[in-house]
Amino acid sequence: MNIIKIGKALRAEKLIRVIEYLRVNPEISIAKAAELLESTRMPAWRYLTELFELGLLEPRYEGRNVYYSLNREWFREASEELYRLSVDEPK
Repeated sequence: MNIIKIGKALRAEKLIRVIEYLRVNPEISIAKAAELLESTRMPAWRYLTELFELGLLEPRYEGRNVYYSLNREWFREASEELYRLSVDEPK
């Protein structure tokens, strides 16, 4: 994991909204993401796909539906990377 990947994941308010929602809810569907983001399903699908491709979300398939949950391991690694950056001596 690198700092650039962390920055990409946290750069947009809409991506943060999805992450905040998933902090208190176990998973999110495309339909729920569309409602949360006040958009149609296509933009919501793009946001969820972007978060998935960055490694922040894990999918669960149920028939044709996809439900996403937080990849807690990604967040653990990101926090460790950010901490490392704060304490390591510059090279």
